[in-house]
Amino acid sequence: MLKIIKTEKIIFSFVLCFGLFLWYLQEENEILNVELKEQNIKIEDKNKEIKQIAKIKKVLEQADKLHADLQYPMVVDTVTRVWDKINDAYTGLINYEEQVKKGKYDGTIDMDD
Repeated sequence: MLKIIKTEKIIFSFVLCFGLFLWYLQEENEILNVELKEQNIKIEDKNKEIKQIAKIKKVLEQADKLHADLQYPMVVDTVTRVWDKINDAYTGLINYEEQVKKGKYDGTIDMDD
């Protein structure tokens, strides 16, 4: 009778430990799933941002072509410096695109008070 009680206690302890282990694995799995979802969202946001940058760069290229098609582009450029501004904007977009690809911008916004 005493051996049966000891065996039951051992089995109960084993079942309890196994149950706690399964609960722990389930919690870890949920945490990993949340982290994976966040990473997927960041990757999707990153790809969307890169596509938007490409669209803006195309528009700047079109603006440059339109400016070049003016009758007197050099006269307009001397007064307004359009080519310099288009070039600055294009260079800024290239730098921003490289930083997005490196993961510097992760989609979270820091609010400074």
